[in-house]
Amino acid sequence: MDSYYVFEYIKIFVKTSRIKNKYLKNGLEIALHDKKCSGQPKKYETREEMGIIALACSDPPKGRKTWILRLIAEILNEKDEFETLSRKNIRIILKKRN
Repeated sequence: MDSYYVFEYIKIFVKTSRIKNKYLKNGLEIALHDKKCSGQPKKYETREEMGIIALACSDPPKGRKTWILRLIAEILNEKDEFETLSRKNIRIILKKRN
């Protein structure tokens, strides 16, 4: 019987099995912490993301009904820590936290 069907039958997820195998092969520390992934590192830390979310959740400027991504980007790009912030980055951050 294929191990996938066994996992399915006893309601164990394949990822759980992979973690178990990593533990048995390499020890607890390796099983609990993933290796660094290749690719671009995060541009903004949690603190900056919280600032973006706080702005988006606040009342919009006078004369506006709601926030739009372009307006959030314009306001945040005036601050030093958000010089390279784009509408796409804001959308991804807000979607991730929604």
